[in-house]
Amino acid sequence: MEEMYNGVEMLVDLARRYPELWKEIDRQCTGNRERYGLLCEILLTGEKERCEDVVAKIYRYGSMIGRQDLLGRQIFLWLLQVMRENGE
Repeated sequence: MEEMYNGVEMLVDLARRYPELWKEIDRQCTGNRERYGLLCEILLTGEKERCEDVVAKIYRYGSMIGRQDLLGRQIFLWLLQVMRENGE
């Protein structure tokens, strides 16, 4: 899960450089607080959480994305990439 933490740091760095990113995530998730909360859980994964639980959350997040939600899809693809690089 070390790779996931590094990936989260990259996303946080992007958010610092592009503050509109979080505003857009919040705007798109306003209609789906469950999905927004799940994304926050994934991004704030603790060391004690099992990899299987995080993987399940990532796929659950992906299942909540609508067809027109390009930002949600991009975040999901990013999460999958971090997961694959980590060998999950």
